[in-house]
Amino acid sequence: MVPGEANLPDDLSLHGIRKAPGARRAEAGATQEEIAAAFGHRGTRTAEICIKGAEKRRLADAGFAGLAGTNPEESVPP
Repeated sequence: MVPGEANLPDDLSLHGIRKAPGARRAEAGATQEEIAAAFGHRGTRTAEICIKGAEKRRLADAGFAGLAGTNPEESVPP
C-alpha cells in the first residue's frame, strides 16, 4: 500500500467517511453548533451543509410516503 492511501472499496471515499458522522448527527436533530463543536470546526458552515442535506432527505422521504398514501408524520421520523 502506498503511504497515505486508504485502500478503500471503490464505492467509498475518504471524504464520504469523514462526512458521514456529521450527516448522521444532523439527521438525529443536532444543531449546527453541536455538529461544529463535535468535529472541531471553526465555524458552522460545514455543519449547515450537513443539516441542509438531512432536511432534503427528510422532505424527500415525506414526499414519497405521501405518494404511497401513508401519513408522512407516522412514517418519517422528525
